[in-house]
Amino acid sequence: MSDPSSPKPAREKHPTAKHGHELGDGDLSVTDEAAKAKFISLMNSKARSMGLTSTHYVEPAGYDTVKEQRTTARDMLKLALQANGYHEIA
Repeated sequence: MSDPSSPKPAREKHPTAKHGHELGDGDLSVTDEAAKAKFISLMNSKARSMGLTSTHYVEPAGYDTVKEQRTTARDMLKLALQANGYHEIA
């Protein structure tokens, strides 16, 4: 049992919290889902900007584990050629 007179530890800020907003324990799953949806939206926007016209992401890992997620060999080649330009990847 903790000592009630001891100071409470500072609450950690969730990585997706905006502008220093502290999230309560119950907020994390909702925020995580919102962050996941935003990330997937950003993935699809980036795919379009890279010319991946037949790619659509619905989960953040990019695996084809769900029916709605799709890509083509042509888009994967475009992605690989562009990734080759990054020394961190190549």
